[in-house]
Amino acid sequence: MKRIAVFALIITLVFSLFSCGVEVETDTTESGTTDVTPVLVDSDSETGPESETLPESESESENVPDALIEITPMPDVKADRIMYFPSDLGYEFFVYATEEGFGTIGADGKVISEPKFNTTTYYYDAQGNGQKYLGEYVDGDFNNFQFINSEGKFEKKEYYGWGMEVFGSVYWYNGAPLLFDSENGVVKYSQDAYLSYGYCRNYLGNAEFFFAPAIAAVKEIESYTIDDSGYSAKINVKYKSDRYGLFDVLTGKMLTGFIFDNVSNDVSVDGAIAVKLGDKWAYVDDSGSFITEYKYLAGDVIETYDWDKNDGSMIEVEQMYMPVNGYIVTVNENGYGLIDVTGKTVVENKYDFLSQVSGQNQFWILDDGVWSICEIKR
Repeated sequence: MKRIAVFALIITLVFSLFSCGVEVETDTTESGTTDVTPVLVDSDSETGPESETLPESESESENVPDALIEITPMPDVKADRIMYFPSDLGYEFFVYATEEGFGTIGADGKVISEPKFNTTTYYYDAQGNGQKYLGEYVDGDFNNFQFINSEGKFEKKEYYGWGMEVFGSVYWYNGAPLLFDSENGVVKYSQDAYLSYGYCRNYLGNAEFFFAPAIAAVKEIESYTIDDSGYSAKINVKYKSDRYGLFDVLTGKMLTGFIFDNVSNDVSVDGAIAVKLGDKWAYVDDSGSFITEYKYLAGDVIETYDWDKNDGSMIEVEQMYMPVNGYIVTVNENGYGLIDVTGKTVVENKYDFLSQVSGQNQFWILDDGVWSICEIKR
């Protein structure tokens, strides 16, 4: 089985804050829930840099979707964070974090499983169809692997890893894509060859497995050497610059110049990729067009494997939320908010925390110490 850069993400979210120029009208119902309709107000807007190679966004902040958010406060829920993790097992519950660890909780606010894991990690089982789920070796005991089943309960099982893996990476070299394979060195680029490695990426609770991205973030290199003296080949490259460009996986051509200071991940996820210029982040779609302006802060900073060096060293990287079920959590100076995959504002940035959206269009918000469950209704 081939994969690119497989790693487990340990979720440790930071608290950053942001604002987005949208007010919310509320109407409390007799049942105790609150209907929230986004309403546009005037605000100063920031624009992304002008670039001949990157089209400007057609999705402006005034395009607020006609959404109704039902909010139900649950003051009895106690948690440092509440998160949603998509899974091949069809998770409908949420994961909550306390000082004791990670447990599971339903949208009704009832605890399903008390905190048990010290970390929250995605695993991919090599048996069967390689299903993705949350799991962990309890207390570091390799004879006690437990995963979270579809009901949100901890269940012990045998875990089988993938064994020796083949990794790949793509660079831009002498006006063409260069595809490196850790087993065979440099191989001829094609869409099928690139996608054959599969992808396993984790972005703040959003992991995609064996999906086919339309675009990839690449760097331009001046030269390279191959070291095949070990168990797997390694590539040593000399970059022309530290900047990234966006590459069309299908055509093998560049969509943009090398104009971005950073990217949050190597490939687009469900039609979007996060790019950085200066100290702010924006989102770009699969055509290379902005769907937001440069106005967001990183959702977290994590420590992960340095695949450029591929020598066992770790590196700290900024991570951005990626789409889950059609929505993206955003962070800026005024708090957490929510947009859809076209860049339209769904929830203005003002909350202390906001989980990703489940398949049932539900998510949690933390506002002034009180958790509430929310549901998006159109």
